[in-house]
Amino acid sequence: MLDSFTDALERAGAAIVYLSCAYVADKKDVRFWLILPTCLVTCVGYIILIAVKESNGAKLFACFLVASASLSRCSDLFSAGC
Repeated sequence: MLDSFTDALERAGAAIVYLSCAYVADKKDVRFWLILPTCLVTCVGYIILIAVKESNGAKLFACFLVASASLSRCSDLFSAGC
């Protein structure tokens, strides 16, 4: 029961952040500053993927960074009406 509640709380928080960013990007026309942090996270993920040779855990974390930041950036672009 507690796991489903915390999962729902996390999803609600993510939805609030997503909608807030989309609103700000639309009203203020500042898409670059909303997309820049996710680009940096993606770059860090790729750097970890290139640098690490042995640790599977580090590679998995790097894949997570690349995928989550890339998907976030794409959703910001589409919600902002680009």
